[in-house]
Amino acid sequence: MSYDQFRPPAIDIGTMVEYATSPDETQRCLGLISSAGKQQAEILCFFRNGQLGKRKFCLHRDDPRCNEFPEIFKDEGRGVWELSASEKRVRQLDARLAGLERMLETMVDEIAVLKRSREPTATEPPRRIRRSKEPVLTG
Repeated sequence: MSYDQFRPPAIDIGTMVEYATSPDETQRCLGLISSAGKQQAEILCFFRNGQLGKRKFCLHRDDPRCNEFPEIFKDEGRGVWELSASEKRVRQLDARLAGLERMLETMVDEIAVLKRSREPTATEPPRRIRRSKEPVLTG
């Protein structure tokens, strides 16, 4: 896949990511997206030593340019990012919640249809609901 075809995950300002200085770097730090483009992002990084820093040209870790042009990571203002574990979890939960909401809406519609089909007609007497006897508790 060429880098023109590559599409990183959708990000907005405030998206939590993990930042590294290069694709090969194993030490990562937490970062927040401060500006997002189609192919690159600006990240506010919270480094392990307690300092803050801004990295202006960061690519997604899976972007083909990371392998095609490794020399771009010699510049201190660059790096790679990927969604943090908590951001991935939030996205999974959002998708699951949306699915459950759709299921609930469908169930509400189906219940309404069932209620309408169970309503007595003008010629039919109303149905009586029998209540079950509650068990007698002896003490």
